[in-house]
Amino acid sequence: MYWNCDFAIVSLLFNIILYWFYNRKKFLPLRRNRFFHAMIISEMIAAQLDIISSIMCEFHQHIPGILNETVCTLYYVEYLVVIMCMYMHTISFFDFSELKDNHKKILYYVPAGLVMLVYLTNSATHYAYTITRKDGFIFEDGYPLSIYLTLFYIIHAIVRIVRSRSKLNFEQICALMSAWIIMLLGVIYEYVNPRLLITNLAITIAELVLYLIQQNPDLYRDRVSNLYNYQGFMEIANDLISRNEAFSCMCFEMRNYENMRTMYSGMTIEEIRSGIGEYLNSVIKRPNMIFYLSKGRFVAIYHDEERHEEEAAQIANRFNDAWEIPYGDNEKYYVRADVTGVYLPKQKWGTNYVYLRNIIYEAFLLFAKDEMNKIYLVDEDKMRRIERRYDVAQAIERALVERSIEVYYQPIYSYEKKKVISAEALARMYDDKLGFVPPDEFISVAENNGNIMELGYQIFEKVCMFIKKHDLDELGLDFIEINLSPVQFRNEKLAERLLEIIDKYQIDPSRLNFEITESAMMDIERTIRQIEPLRKRGISFSMDDYGTGYSNLIAVFQLPFSIIKIDKAIVWSHFKGENYLLEDFIQVFKKNDLKVVCEGVETEEMVNELNRMECDYQQGYFYSRPVEETLFLAYIKKINCKGISPH
Repeated sequence: MYWNCDFAIVSLLFNIILYWFYNRKKFLPLRRNRFFHAMIISEMIAAQLDIISSIMCEFHQHIPGILNETVCTLYYVEYLVVIMCMYMHTISFFDFSELKDNHKKILYYVPAGLVMLVYLTNSATHYAYTITRKDGFIFEDGYPLSIYLTLFYIIHAIVRIVRSRSKLNFEQICALMSAWIIMLLGVIYEYVNPRLLITNLAITIAELVLYLIQQNPDLYRDRVSNLYNYQGFMEIANDLISRNEAFSCMCFEMRNYENMRTMYSGMTIEEIRSGIGEYLNSVIKRPNMIFYLSKGRFVAIYHDEERHEEEAAQIANRFNDAWEIPYGDNEKYYVRADVTGVYLPKQKWGTNYVYLRNIIYEAFLLFAKDEMNKIYLVDEDKMRRIERRYDVAQAIERALVERSIEVYYQPIYSYEKKKVISAEALARMYDDKLGFVPPDEFISVAENNGNIMELGYQIFEKVCMFIKKHDLDELGLDFIEINLSPVQFRNEKLAERLLEIIDKYQIDPSRLNFEITESAMMDIERTIRQIEPLRKRGISFSMDDYGTGYSNLIAVFQLPFSIIKIDKAIVWSHFKGENYLLEDFIQVFKKNDLKVVCEGVETEEMVNELNRMECDYQQGYFYSRPVEETLFLAYIKKINCKGISPH
């Protein structure tokens, strides 16, 4: 009786190739990767045993029956091992607790164990098959057990994938479902044609599908640094966290990474990353789980009992020396890449990698202005500060989703007109968990994590709603002032989006005045490019917090400002007698046809002195703190409509 083992030979060859590709680079030490690795090895052994047993059965007259049965038994046992590895590979995508649940262990292991026992005792019972020198291989009643068991695991795996699809991404669902469907087709085909040994080929095709979509080690490696990438970090962190394991992190961030990308070529940046990756791999020997996240950020994860501050300090010190960059024929030049180093002591890290990632990013921000090329230990006090920033970031996310950011208004008073002529719109946030969050705190966090864009748009939209709802002429207001963060100016779509909101509410653009801080002057060309389309629509602009930033008078006059707001620090220093620049500032701006607002006005003495200096407008607690809309309207009606003095 002829046994066709051509497919098994093809399966063996492909598994040898797959084994080489999978092991040529170190794969992530995840449970599912270990099961996949075990599946490849088991399938190589199973394919060899399948080929050998087929040949032996073909020449049964010349081979002792007991030897033939032994080889066949080994094949069936190894085949069951392959199926179990594939099944456990699928289960490992879900909660680790499932692999510890004794009730579920029964489902996972007992059916395979019982069928394996049938094959191991087959030489005595001949329940599955019989092999004799005379008749060769004879199917017995229990022969389909391996097929039934495979179908059991296929069905259970597919059902499990469908039921838990929310825990998987699209690629994982496609890979796992495709692999098991291929297995199903192979098993059905071999059941119909038992002497055409196609199951091993079906397993190999399933392995290839898994490899190409999700198991390829290159999917989790950064091409330039040859370290694990962000996806690898996410997988490892989630795996350790799901097992409730504590671990420590050593983290480095290249200072001014974005500026370096502007200054140097892409090739130079890649050479630096490559050099850093090679150095980290040479220094960090255990466990060598090093990741390149993005934007010059590197992280090493340790889950041993040792502390690694000395190792981290050694690495940080290396950045005091420049990195060698080859170019041309045997030429080289040197580039310095300074870093901030952070060591997070061993602990448990919440419920998923997002918390850990954000803690790392917040730690970099905490030490961003400290001395470079040093390692900073995050102790309990610093961790509390970092966690506070993380909590604030979460509160901002909630507030943006719920659109619960409030707008408070602080009046700006004209002494000449004896009334409030405008108001500054200010963001305020109250969170159910954190309570009132100071604006300086949440604005800083929003600027660092990118939420300042959406935050700014929501504030601006609420101001537009206010102008649409209330007649500013009736209130005696010329315009409302809105702050624009320097971070917002980095978005080239800023002006377009603001104009869309203006058009949505159909308000007069001349009723708006945008306040721009001095730090926006660092990139004056971009600032002008963003301002121009807004200015053409009739929007006016103010320089905010003058005297605390980067600008000079020439730069100020380059931009179309109509108002200069002098920072309260300059105002207060005048009244404390520390310097007397304030009056000079006011006169310079007024001579150049600019209106002046002095901030931080708190006493009648300050009011009288500023009036003597002919300061146009005043803003501060002497007139009013920032207040919510209803209180602001009541205040305006009292001052502007009834003519009551604010004093």
